[in-house]
Amino acid sequence: MITARGIVVAGVCLLLSAVMMARTPQAANGHEVSGVYAIQQIANTGSDVNVTLHVILSSSTDATLQSESVSLRSLLGGGTQTLSASFSIPAHGNADFTASASISAAEYKLWQEGGKPMLVLSLKALDGSEFTRTVALLPTVHAEAK
Repeated sequence: MITARGIVVAGVCLLLSAVMMARTPQAANGHEVSGVYAIQQIANTGSDVNVTLHVILSSSTDATLQSESVSLRSLLGGGTQTLSASFSIPAHGNADFTASASISAAEYKLWQEGGKPMLVLSLKALDGSEFTRTVALLPTVHAEAK
């Protein structure tokens, strides 16, 4: 049986839900990018490791995003190295690239133990807006990343 109290409680719940959704933080400018990676090649040179990464990036935005620059950020020292990569992610789509980097053996060990490689992406939307995103890459099965 529907009572006046039940209707009031449902109304209050609905109002609180609307307020909470309005306060949920949104990605800046509506741009959201995530990614996965697979290591295709490894060359251990002692204190450094040369890795070839295959990266797949996904966008949940309504805009096509073009890369301006791509860097790999060290989890240990915070420094970055520019990667030779260029891509365009279609709206609500994916893009992939392969790039090589030289990282410390300690950083590579951290990746093996679950540390997530961090990409710093400078992106440009078709409307001309430019922005930077730092993306923590998740490991994927090698076959999925080509």
